[in-house]
Amino acid sequence: MADSKILSEQDKKEIARYLGYGKVKPDPETESLIDIVAEEAISAVEFRRIYISAPVLDCADDASELNAADEPDALGKLEILGKRISSTGLARNLTGCDRCYIIAASLGAECDRLMARYASASMAKAVVLQAVCTQLLETRLNELERELADLPENSGKIFRPRFSPGYGDLDIALQGWILKVLEAPKKIGLSLTQSKMLTPSKSVTAFLGVARADGCPEKGTVFESGCSSCDKKDCAMRQEN
Repeated sequence: MADSKILSEQDKKEIARYLGYGKVKPDPETESLIDIVAEEAISAVEFRRIYISAPVLDCADDASELNAADEPDALGKLEILGKRISSTGLARNLTGCDRCYIIAASLGAECDRLMARYASASMAKAVVLQAVCTQLLETRLNELERELADLPENSGKIFRPRFSPGYGDLDIALQGWILKVLEAPKKIGLSLTQSKMLTPSKSVTAFLGVARADGCPEKGTVFESGCSSCDKKDCAMRQEN
């Protein structure tokens, strides 16, 4: 889809889900609006990404990294590139992984400018654009995962679902550390605002665990992203199987 201005049927289903349609097919007018907005959004996208591979150390027996803000019985204790991280959710996600990719990616500043224009001209278009860009970013990240899966060092390995700061108990403040480690402001123009939000806004930081096929709970699963891998069962946007 990277070079196409036509959305796949799966893309359209996901966009409709983001718009709150669930399993209900959008009306023809909405479908037409999705196509119109998507064509302009795809033209505006300048997908940029950066990543590094890093070892994952299990620090479950070392309580020294806990601070006053941490729960005293926190189970998830990891070290990645010298950074001590307390997160049960991330630790569970990286079970069986001896390394992970640290990723930052963005659709680019032009998408933000397009959102600003839509917001002042048509709220309906602005809402649809948010959903379209969310799906475009998800699709590009999935393409990146496939690119990484094809690397020789990942032969015979499986990937865990991407896990981002802000998910579960993983501190969203880790975004700043990820951007610094990756030199993302300089290399892909991705930074934080004073309110600690990513800019450009349609951007993401994430950990992507890599494990041997016999070292992961979902043996044989190459990609398992999205709702099926999320513990938040009551999410309004959850996709049903």
